[in-house]
Amino acid sequence: MADIELILGADNGHSPADKLSQAYPKINRNFTELSEELADETATRIANDNAETAARIANDNAEIAARIAADEAHAESETAHPAENITYAGEVTAADTVKDAIDTLKTTLDQAVISGDSGPEAATARYNTESGETYTTLQQRLDTEYAETDGRISAAESEIVTARGTYSSVGERFGGVDAQLADLRNYLDYMPINGGDFDGNDPSGVVVDGGTY
Repeated sequence: MADIELILGADNGHSPADKLSQAYPKINRNFTELSEELADETATRIANDNAETAARIANDNAEIAARIAADEAHAESETAHPAENITYAGEVTAADTVKDAIDTLKTTLDQAVISGDSGPEAATARYNTESGETYTTLQQRLDTEYAETDGRISAAESEIVTARGTYSSVGERFGGVDAQLADLRNYLDYMPINGGDFDGNDPSGVVVDGGTY
């Protein structure tokens, strides 16, 4: 707070009063003090206002950026707009949502395929002789059995990976067995029953008495 110098006079109970030569310097000093205090207070207020404004702007920018990111993620999401939640106002009657319209069109198309001139061959193809199931459309059978076949292939691939273990291939893992079987086949080729001349006296391998087998 500014240190104001009092100008002495009768109004404040001082006598004798300050002469003009005494009061004038006090007035100048008081003016300088007040001016400096006002300048300091103004600068402080401006600095505070600028800081508050900058904080508000930064906060607003952050909120705007978050909203933009959320909108972009929502727009790019494949699950954010389920068909049953999208209002439909088209030519498909009695359909309030996109899902209702799609389901109605699918039913209509299925009926058209069934009722159309597809011939006995197509009708027969809808029947699975192994399971005994008759599908609504040939496309339904193709889709269903494709999914089943794909699942079986995946299961077989998993079993192969399990059987392979840490080897690079199933053949590598069981290569030793294959080699042993090959040796046994070669050994049997020397047996007399197979036209060979093995007489049982070979010092290595299994000893078999010579004779007719």
